[in-house]
Amino acid sequence: MKNFVNASSAAVIIIAFSSMIGSQDDSKPSVNVDRLSVVIIEETESRSSIPASQLNAMTSIKWRNYIKEKGGQWRLLDQDSNIKKEEPWVKESFELKRESLPWLVVCNIKSVKSIPMPKNIEGLMKEIKQ
Repeated sequence: MKNFVNASSAAVIIIAFSSMIGSQDDSKPSVNVDRLSVVIIEETESRSSIPASQLNAMTSIKWRNYIKEKGGQWRLLDQDSNIKKEEPWVKESFELKRESLPWLVVCNIKSVKSIPMPKNIEGLMKEIKQ
């Protein structure tokens, strides 16, 4: 009887740990990239209703040049864009959950950041450089 209880306890513990291990990273966003990559998703028809500093940040050449200097890649897309012909990393970034627009996705080999678009160029550069 003692062996049965120990075996049963061991089975319960193994099942509990295996279910925890399998679900650890399920909520963590994933984008398969080999370099710094940035996607900004917006609603182009709403450009007149976002703060000027945020619009200036989205359209700024400053962050695009930084990405280019680092050998990275970027896209600025409307939420209704047809992404069928885009590269896989763009599709993966585009499909991440968004809570608002405009939305920023910054990723590299080690991490993915999917957040609301910063309000100005300083905030955008900070997020890209982290």
